[in-house]
Amino acid sequence: MRPILWISAVALFFLSCENTPVSQAFSQRIVVQAYLYAGEPVRDFYLTELLPYGSDEDSIQKINDAQVSVIYNGNEFLLSRGENDGHYFYGDTNLNVRMGEEYQLKILYDDVVSSASTVVPAPPENLQISNSEITFEMAVPGMGGNLGQRDSSEIEITWSNDDNSYFYVLIENVDSVQESFFDGTSFPGGNNGPGRFMSRITEPSQTDHYIIRPMELEYYGNFRAKIFRVNQEYADLYESLDQDSRNLTEPASNITNGLGIFTAFNSDSVFFKVLHAE
Repeated sequence: MRPILWISAVALFFLSCENTPVSQAFSQRIVVQAYLYAGEPVRDFYLTELLPYGSDEDSIQKINDAQVSVIYNGNEFLLSRGENDGHYFYGDTNLNVRMGEEYQLKILYDDVVSSASTVVPAPPENLQISNSEITFEMAVPGMGGNLGQRDSSEIEITWSNDDNSYFYVLIENVDSVQESFFDGTSFPGGNNGPGRFMSRITEPSQTDHYIIRPMELEYYGNFRAKIFRVNQEYADLYESLDQDSRNLTEPASNITNGLGIFTAFNSDSVFFKVLHAE
């Protein structure tokens, strides 16, 4: 799971609710979503053109003809265009995303250079899970409802956060076949299957723990809890998107000559299992 959750809000963003003419320069302003993950290939870069507030989301224009590069340690690495519109990636293995290192983004589009920089954060430290198993049982009809849980067990995930860093939590089922709590149906799953469950911490939070309860999930089986440390620019973007439509302001951005974000993440994982109650 990648935390690419904000494209609609940003791409449909601006101008206010009035019938303000849209200049050609404004309509071609670039919107960037560019994410680096420590220890992983560079593959999550997305470019679109900005649309005025109130425009139809289906009319978002993907940018497929930009020159996109990542600059690291004095070397420039040119990205390739992906199969999906607006997507760019680096296909070789000689660009490594390392903790504590600074990376720069350079985009040439329509004779304008957009740029940004970010530093890869450290992973969560002292990550622990209170229990590797949790149970779930459907409540008996007539005992306070048709659905529920008899077992009150829960799992707490904790990590150190002495410097008030921001974190993002993802919970996902990793089984190749998943079984639903509610109807017993089994179907193909895995990392890209329908059984993926994203935790309720979908926004960055300055926390040091997360509690998992059976009723918050939907499937039995094996799960991974992945804790991401995120940078300040990512937290700022989320905060700025929570706006009143009557008083819009431009969202936070660390892109020069553009809107959006170039940022880096680092993560660590713990695993647990959801069992049938006996």
